[in-house]
Amino acid sequence: MNRIHFIGILVLVILGISSCQSSISTAPVVKREVVAKKKYTADAQFTVYPDRVIQGSDKEAWAVSPTEIKSTYYRHEKTWKLKEDISDMPSLSAPEFPMLEALYNMALEESKQNIIDGEDAYMAGKKWVGVWTRDISYSIHLALAMVDPEISKNSLMKKVNQDNLVIQDTGTGGSWPTSTDRVVWALAAWEIYKVTGDNNWLEQSYTILKNTAERDSRTAFDPVTGLYRGESSFMDWRDQSYPKWMGPTDIYESKALSTNVAHYSLKKILSEMAVELNLSDEDITKWSIGAEELKRSINSVLWLEDKGYYSAYKYPNIMGGQLTEMTDTLGESLAIIQGVTNKKNGLALSENIPVVYFGAPSLYPQLKGVKAYHNKGIWPFVTAYYSWAGAKSGNMAAVDFGLKSLTRASALFLSNYENMVYDNGHNTGTAINSERQLWSVAGYLSLVYRDLFGMNWESEGLNLKPMVPNWVEGGLTLTNFKLREAILNIEIIGTGDSIESIFLDETPISDALIPYTLTGEHKVSITMKDSGTITKINLTDVKDQGEKVPAMKLVVDGDYVNINWKAVSSSATYGVFRNGELITKTEELIFSEPIVKNKLSSYSLVAYSENGIPSPYSNYELVDGTTLSLVVNAEDGDYPVGREVKNPKSNRTFDNYIQLTKGVDDYIDLDFTIEEGGEYFLRFDYTNNNGSVTTNNKCAIRSADLDGHFIGKFVFPQRGGMRKQLGYTNSIAIFPEVGEHSLRLYFATDDDNMNIEINQAKLATLHIIKK
Repeated sequence: MNRIHFIGILVLVILGISSCQSSISTAPVVKREVVAKKKYTADAQFTVYPDRVIQGSDKEAWAVSPTEIKSTYYRHEKTWKLKEDISDMPSLSAPEFPMLEALYNMALEESKQNIIDGEDAYMAGKKWVGVWTRDISYSIHLALAMVDPEISKNSLMKKVNQDNLVIQDTGTGGSWPTSTDRVVWALAAWEIYKVTGDNNWLEQSYTILKNTAERDSRTAFDPVTGLYRGESSFMDWRDQSYPKWMGPTDIYESKALSTNVAHYSLKKILSEMAVELNLSDEDITKWSIGAEELKRSINSVLWLEDKGYYSAYKYPNIMGGQLTEMTDTLGESLAIIQGVTNKKNGLALSENIPVVYFGAPSLYPQLKGVKAYHNKGIWPFVTAYYSWAGAKSGNMAAVDFGLKSLTRASALFLSNYENMVYDNGHNTGTAINSERQLWSVAGYLSLVYRDLFGMNWESEGLNLKPMVPNWVEGGLTLTNFKLREAILNIEIIGTGDSIESIFLDETPISDALIPYTLTGEHKVSITMKDSGTITKINLTDVKDQGEKVPAMKLVVDGDYVNINWKAVSSSATYGVFRNGELITKTEELIFSEPIVKNKLSSYSLVAYSENGIPSPYSNYELVDGTTLSLVVNAEDGDYPVGREVKNPKSNRTFDNYIQLTKGVDDYIDLDFTIEEGGEYFLRFDYTNNNGSVTTNNKCAIRSADLDGHFIGKFVFPQRGGMRKQLGYTNSIAIFPEVGEHSLRLYFATDDDNMNIEINQAKLATLHIIKK
């Protein structure tokens, strides 16, 4: 959620704490089975007992009863007491784990407190009295569909516009399509249907998702990589997860793991919805084939074989299409949960996702010199997804880790906070934070429903695959749990990662699928056993950070390319890349080579830390070794009278901008001549000062035809305070023959942005770049 405009950034005081084996226990103390090289300071130690959490020498929380918790985390002892009536909600009994029972009740209460008065919809948190698409969608997907499906429906419908499209409410550069993760709405909509079996909801949500999928495929799909363009899901404050040189266009042109897993989920869900609706085989296969093709692209393009996990994103094609070595924990976890990875690879991926002592950080390695929020931050809902992915893949160590991590935070803080600092676990020190954050609330409920009780909603019924760590003793009982027309009372006896026996009422059943056809009240009794499978987590050192991103300067001098940069540290080494390939590693601050003839070359840098961790890639520069590239001034084209805008600074190669204004007569025709065939990139330079880089929803979009044939969409993101500074649009690859060509840029009926009314930019020049 992009909330930087709500309050200013707090000063972050980073405590230098190194990684260690955790001391998280029940009585008697049972240490977590993870190994690391160093120890934390005493302040960082925390221990989880059945009735209390202890951290350091002065921080403690204890469950007085299932409806009361006290904490000394703050200067003065504070107390949480249940005030809301939660008797209509599923009830958890954990007589020998009273802290779990109390925190579950607190999460249920906070879910009710997050209902907006008079609107029957969920707000995003105590400080965020509004409904955001990604917040509400992830929260419903994690747990809220099971808690209150009607409020969940109402919340989702607040994020649908008059064209029956899902709203992309926040994101970089004026929202959609720079950000395209609005499709996580599908995860929530499908979960609500599986929980309720409501066919009216199924028909309504299918139409909305079909419209959204078709619009995104036309505007955001990149045929070169087979992936969707757009910012990482959830981490929408660009400086927190992308190098600062990457502007909105660069982020639009990147291909993010989490966003592509979301688009895969959308296609898969549309196929499953089409089956439920008895639609034609053509409708079903259209979406299922699309999902499989996207899955193959994710696995072939974004997988880092030497790391055993996915890259968080791929850089723009024109830059060389390098992969960042940064992870995106949400994307990695969803890849497991949604089946982008198979079962075998899912367990390996779950074991390889980097985590730190206090939880699963949003990304790894952390960006050096960037304050804590998404970077250097742990978000409980991300840890909850990580833990769910562990349950899905059979990784008991990940389930154990997630349960202890979120129990510590919720108990000490006496609320489900938005985030915490990754190296000390504090809820102060991040840029922005809020109590009873909705997806954090849903995250704690997910620990109970998805992990301990192993709930997976499938087409025929509720499948149960509990994962109960061996220190959770005494049995667990969930009563008054609704399964469509039935009420379930589910009892789990013992611990372990597999089912020894399961009874529905008094009858043993061969599988763990509870059918949706049940009516009335029923008892499910499950006895657990340990399969003996040894699993692990990837506990990393909090000091694992790459170097700062180097700033590259490139000058062409005659037939040579000269590159220089300033040192980022005294110990860094540098890699020079051409077209995404490493051409040299050096400790020097300068590099020179002859221009590569008859080829377009894109140069960039990486700085490596002393222990070999890479920085993100630097800014890139293009060097044209072909002499065949062209520049066409927009003012020299054909366009409606009155569209010229006088250039306030005419010291460039053009005199006027051409105003793009939404309407049927909004077009410009530009002619050019190609002297040699082959691959070319088309892109415009432009300005869009209709909003800042981080807020608003006025990213301009235009369709493009070459010689009468549609070739793609050009996107003109907001550039904020850079109103007099030209920026580039995205690049579209073409393969023209020798001769004359005509490009038409125009407003099409599907070029509406999220603002609808304001869809404008000022056009300067067209660049035709020979590859």
